[in-house]
Amino acid sequence: MERKRLGAFALALAIAVAAALGCGAGVMRVDRKCAADWRDGTFVGDGQTALIAFAPHHFEWVVNRNDVIDGRWNDDPLLPHSEVMRRVADGPLRNSMFLEEADGTNGRHEHRDTITPAVLRLRFWRGLGWSSPAAPEMTEILDMSRGELEMRAFSGKVDAEVVCCVDRSSDVAAFRMRRGRRAVLEMVRPENPLLAPPEWNARAGAIVMRQRLPDGNVYAAALAVSSDAEPKAAALAGEFGCIPEDCEFFVAVRTTRETPDPSDAALAAVRSALAEGFDAVAGRNRRWWADFWARGGDVTLESAPEVDLAWHQCLFSLACSYGKPPMPGLNGLVYGPLNSTAAGIGYSDWTHDQNVQIPMFGFYPANHCEFARSFAASYERVRGVLEERTRRLYGARGIGLPLALNQDGRENATGCYRYSLCGSAYSALVLAQAWRYSRDMELLRDIYPLMRDFVEFNLSLMHKDATGRYELDWMVPPEIFTMTRTELAAVSCLRTSLETLLEASEALGVDEGRRGAWRDVLANYPLLVRQGEGGWWCGPDVPDDHAMWGGHLFYPFYPAECAIDAASRETALKTIDYLFKYGYDISYFSAEPHPVHDWTAYYLYAATLRLKPQEGWKAVGDFMRLFRKPNGFFSHNAILVEDVETARRGLEGAPRPTRRIWDGSTVTIRGDSDDVTPNPAAKRLAAPVIEGFGAFLFLSTESLLQSWDGEIRVFPCVPPGFTGSFTNLLARGGVRVSAAMKDGRLVSKTVVPPR
Repeated sequence: MERKRLGAFALALAIAVAAALGCGAGVMRVDRKCAADWRDGTFVGDGQTALIAFAPHHFEWVVNRNDVIDGRWNDDPLLPHSEVMRRVADGPLRNSMFLEEADGTNGRHEHRDTITPAVLRLRFWRGLGWSSPAAPEMTEILDMSRGELEMRAFSGKVDAEVVCCVDRSSDVAAFRMRRGRRAVLEMVRPENPLLAPPEWNARAGAIVMRQRLPDGNVYAAALAVSSDAEPKAAALAGEFGCIPEDCEFFVAVRTTRETPDPSDAALAAVRSALAEGFDAVAGRNRRWWADFWARGGDVTLESAPEVDLAWHQCLFSLACSYGKPPMPGLNGLVYGPLNSTAAGIGYSDWTHDQNVQIPMFGFYPANHCEFARSFAASYERVRGVLEERTRRLYGARGIGLPLALNQDGRENATGCYRYSLCGSAYSALVLAQAWRYSRDMELLRDIYPLMRDFVEFNLSLMHKDATGRYELDWMVPPEIFTMTRTELAAVSCLRTSLETLLEASEALGVDEGRRGAWRDVLANYPLLVRQGEGGWWCGPDVPDDHAMWGGHLFYPFYPAECAIDAASRETALKTIDYLFKYGYDISYFSAEPHPVHDWTAYYLYAATLRLKPQEGWKAVGDFMRLFRKPNGFFSHNAILVEDVETARRGLEGAPRPTRRIWDGSTVTIRGDSDDVTPNPAAKRLAAPVIEGFGAFLFLSTESLLQSWDGEIRVFPCVPPGFTGSFTNLLARGGVRVSAAMKDGRLVSKTVVPPR
């Protein structure tokens, strides 16, 4: 492991270059058999529109878009903050369960399902009759360097190829079919009990579907083909019959969230693409991806090709999911219809205790801090709604983010979960880390107003105690319902965000009048609480023996990094011990204990990479083994395909600590996880979540380059005999680092200070 010491954020470091091993492009292609379900499909997108390709014996694509959502929200009378604080202070049990009834939601947690606008099919027969056709073999090649997917259908009678991409500048999905034989092309709207029948119209050379959403918004999907095939529109689908062997077709989705007439806008987009032709549209897409890979970091892990492939797939998939606001929810743009009665997967809202924030952290060390702009713009577009809610419920300055928020800025209240109020501090941290990595003044100007207003919300909920130290109002630690003052997740994220805000204010020369108050908070900041065995604890009002999702206890060490000195590292090690002894989020239903959720693994493994670098490479491999699906996506929960009897023996020997829960009763934890199965289809059929992309991208990059405590470490966690390289990864302070290793020996290193 090679180390260099940084100053406050960056120092001009000596440049040492050796040409023994160059930094190449890594694994940029995925060759695979086509899937039979979108959950095992292949993904391309432009950050606004996405395609998921799959088909058992024809071509088929799910078409998703970031603003086609069920935008209904719970317009319920929620208790204002002052009344919640009064009830907590007066109540015998300080928990948030009373909100299930007192809020007016009557225990109703309405999570909105995702909505897929359309499914596109290209088939070489109209359907199955008395005898099925000889099903072609379906294969595909995803070229991540070009942002293109090439698919092939091959049988005795069929030999067809389709190349597709989604162009960022026009937000149009483009397809070209080559060879093959005459085929049927159709667009359908997945069956969805929430939706009334769509309106279909056949236009000259195009089909347009117009669909009203449950919230009153409308979307339209248009399909145009470069042939004289006549479009047909029926009650349920639009179709081009007998399109020629070589043709191009284009799809666009538009909504009333961006234009008054989405039908005309979608139609104009596909007609414009048709006039340009596939080569022009695909050429723009290729140039965007070439610039994307050139601007950011890259890795080539010759001795670890599976990690290499996963690294590139994660960065590619994140870039396919982010770009133009609103940013997507928990599943990103990787979702689709399950069957005729379950038209989507839940849920489409943003969740602010971690799920929205985690994907962003992978971008920064990969040298793509620009995506912080789309994160910030997603909130700026609904700033007015958020400010009004914050004043009405909290009487507070700034912007408070509820646990569950839709892309229109409306809260879907979640009862006892509602008082997880770490979202603003955590989202401010996302923006703070973008500045700490990039040192980009233009980016800072763009994100500063939102970072300030997130911080100001939490500062409005702070007051000094009798000793003169600040404490934060009562709230719920993530995933449990016992309320506490000075909750760990919020105060951890807030400290780093406030320190960064103060620095940014001085750098930009703004908000001078606020700095005195900010400095006073930092000078009298709340203390981080520890539990009896020495690890961090969620708050002073939660008993030591309370049941806990222990992954959140790592926030001071990562991602907030507000406590990383020698004493804090010891506390973090004790937090690891706590997690395995008592944490809800550790499963013993397998051959060895492991985290249940990808977010738990993310925090645990980030701490492991930093505190136990000799175990870091195993942590990276474990994350892949537990959560990576065959198509490169990641599941939310661990899925292990292994012998069930071995798992049962592990469960029999598991510790079963008895812990208290919110009402003072006790519960025996361990043994309720269903993460072990003998069925290999389980990984393919689990729905993916976008946080897994970000978590793995960050963890695998951290194994190659670390800079979390003012010190640059090169290859800190790679195994003995490692061969690989990375180019232009980003250390904190805007320092770009490139390095190469061959057979476990460092052969080149380049460190470039910020411009």
